[in-house]
Amino acid sequence: MLIKIPRIWLLCKCSGIYYFKFKKGYIGEMKKPKSSQRKSPDALPDGMLSLELLQQKILANEFEIGQHIRENVLATEFGVNRNAIRNALNQLVAWRVFEYVPFCGYRVRNFQVKDIIECCELRLAIEPPAARRLAILRPDKALARLRELITLEHEAILNKARAMAGRYDHEFHYEIVVNCGNNTFAWLQNSIRLIMPFLDQLAVPRMAMENPDPDGSKTIGAHNRILQCIKEGDAENAENEARIHCSRMLRQITAVAITM
Repeated sequence: MLIKIPRIWLLCKCSGIYYFKFKKGYIGEMKKPKSSQRKSPDALPDGMLSLELLQQKILANEFEIGQHIRENVLATEFGVNRNAIRNALNQLVAWRVFEYVPFCGYRVRNFQVKDIIECCELRLAIEPPAARRLAILRPDKALARLRELITLEHEAILNKARAMAGRYDHEFHYEIVVNCGNNTFAWLQNSIRLIMPFLDQLAVPRMAMENPDPDGSKTIGAHNRILQCIKEGDAENAENEARIHCSRMLRQITAVAITM
């Protein structure tokens, strides 16, 4: 099929004005774009994709406290433009994971011991009511994921994979909140989820020496009790068990933080 379209030539530039010449002509049959060049309808926009990939890198402990973030490096790695990277970084600034320094750019916040305590206090405020709400809703998918995370955490503890056990622990609490039906809770919990890997960089060396739960039995037991209450639809006890567990974590971390 021949298609008649105008051709455009740039002839010259004079005093800042471009002159064009239009001429109609024929070109050959138009080629369809390759499938690899067409974006999938389900593909995330570049900004959302960049944010998702950055979150994955944070959870995989690929950033360190105080590390500077290079936009051009991330744009090349993710295959997106720098505006998309900048939008994702600004969201992480809003979550208080990164910070923007004028004339220097973005970097991971210089987290301190007090940030550990603040995160635990926030968890104590939102996780018990989230557990209550989840016990009322009881979505099958969320319950299955919570059971899976307990199993994975237990296996990691047995294999002495402390970092992985900590990650599954954080994910267990995250799943409770994001599935409870309160979007504000979910937004706050996601910021906690992304901050915790950096706080672990501060807390792990000291807590490894004074770990009051070396075999993980207290943590696994608490998670099992919370999940059982949620499965049974016992909202009051789900909230109480979550509060007891979060309070114990806060006391433990506060005690360790004071000596650091």
